[in-house]
Amino acid sequence: MKRLLMKFTVLLLALLLCLGVIGCRPATQNGEDTTQGATEGTTQAVVEREPIVIDYEGDLTPGGTPEIRAEYADLVYVGKGMPAFYYTEEQAIELLEQIEDLYVIFETGTPEELRAAYDKVKNGALAEMETQEVLATAEYDLYRNDPKAEENRLWMSALLSDANGRIEKLCSRVYESPAAEVFFEGWSEVEIRIKVAKGKGYSEEALALLSQHDELLVQYHALMQQEDYYDTTAALYPEFVRVNNAYAQKLGYDNYMDYVYECRYKREYTPDDIAQVRKVIKEQLVPLYDQILAELFAMEAQILAEPEEVQQALFDEIHTRMNLGSDNEKFLSYLQSISESFADTYAELFEKEYYYLAKDQNLSSSTAYTNILPSRGMPFLYLGGSPVNAKTMAHEYGHYYAFSLDPYRTFSYDLAELHSQGSEWMYEAYLSGQHTPFVDRYVNLSQLIFGIDNIILCVCVDEFEQTVYANPEKYPDAASLDALYTEIVSGYVDPEMFTGPSYWRRVAFDWPGYYINYGISMIPCLELYYLAESDYESAAQTYLSLSDYEGTLTFSEVLERAGLQNPLDEEYQIFDLEALLALMQQKQSS
Repeated sequence: MKRLLMKFTVLLLALLLCLGVIGCRPATQNGEDTTQGATEGTTQAVVEREPIVIDYEGDLTPGGTPEIRAEYADLVYVGKGMPAFYYTEEQAIELLEQIEDLYVIFETGTPEELRAAYDKVKNGALAEMETQEVLATAEYDLYRNDPKAEENRLWMSALLSDANGRIEKLCSRVYESPAAEVFFEGWSEVEIRIKVAKGKGYSEEALALLSQHDELLVQYHALMQQEDYYDTTAALYPEFVRVNNAYAQKLGYDNYMDYVYECRYKREYTPDDIAQVRKVIKEQLVPLYDQILAELFAMEAQILAEPEEVQQALFDEIHTRMNLGSDNEKFLSYLQSISESFADTYAELFEKEYYYLAKDQNLSSSTAYTNILPSRGMPFLYLGGSPVNAKTMAHEYGHYYAFSLDPYRTFSYDLAELHSQGSEWMYEAYLSGQHTPFVDRYVNLSQLIFGIDNIILCVCVDEFEQTVYANPEKYPDAASLDALYTEIVSGYVDPEMFTGPSYWRRVAFDWPGYYINYGISMIPCLELYYLAESDYESAAQTYLSLSDYEGTLTFSEVLERAGLQNPLDEEYQIFDLEALLALMQQKQSS
């Protein structure tokens, strides 16, 4: 036990949280400026259409997944509100024909007719294909070992990539025509930029590379189930980087990280802007990390100075307090402490059963995420891959609640993670003060270490990915990749105590380029936690303001509205640890 208790707990928590990638489909209105141009042009010639044929050689059985559900009935639970995946080749062809009609309208109709027709396709047949792709992916996660579910997922991903590519190509053509002003009315700058950039890169070669990306992911997921996955996945990574870079270059980007920063996660910052976040972490969070560790070690020294039976009692009490976060009754009362509507929406979620549950954590390698069915405006939870506890639910429900307020509102991944992580930290503050002062302080400080661990980890993974994708020839094998990761982490903390040199192997495939969203969003959540220790009711209103607003706001705009500091600002200042400790003591003695 001794110091190993704290160290083991911290690293385990950090590992579990960062492995739980959260799936969403948000967008944002913010981004780099894009001038919406309109040039003089003439009506283009109409090209005769050939019948659409989908190149698919498999045996796709419409509605086949009910049979899969029956086979896995003892291992999974599919909520009654979740529809089964059901998509046919005929539906896909109908959508592609509708997209071809958009090109005809662009060539022969008015801008107003084009925009109306586009909106109909986008909100109709395309939204349904997107919904079916989400369902196919969820069932692939749920039935990870089933070849039918894998086949459905790959097929739907390829169909959606093709359909989106055709629409994006049209958008790039419209952007350079007199129809641009009418067609793009109400679009954000970032939405226009993404559609035009991806449309200019649409080609059979680009689609083939996207399919290779998906196939490599499936191969990676299969390797993850083997005992030697650290070695086998590392050997696969250089090929994954090559394919992703080749795709980004088809779209005009130098490398894949440049592409995902601008096009995938709807960010309002660039890779260069992350230098400010690294500065905040190195100058403010790392010293705070060291202070908290020193405080925890001093508390452990106090425990070890006690007789053995007292030591055991204190460690048992710490263990009980740490597990308090998994108590369902405590969690339900936490929901009520935020607001009545916050609790009511949670009750409705489980009443309607908008969730999947993997009972066998070995079947699903996904932990937990939240997504939405676009054609139905319905958010849902995916719960699997590890035992689901109240802490996981606090995170996922933060996503779900924000979606439920307006399923068609768009927001960035940074903002989405602010909703989820903010809920986690409000729950932690709610639990504070419900045990003995010494134990509460120990656990609260351990949670702060856990939070800072994750911020540092996410920034290191981001820097690792940026470096590898920009210079893939320098990192051709596991040894060189391990050395790079160790070098990056060493700029913050001791790599061995942190996660070891090989952690990148566990996170660099699913959602490449994603982790910086998680780290940036966590920083304001530490401030929210500080506020909650001082005035919980006021902090609850601050938390609700992160999602309860009309219209579309950016991550920075929401932070400003809530009165929280922005880690992207040069003026950012983290709270003082001594002030926090005083707040904890005041709360525990009241």
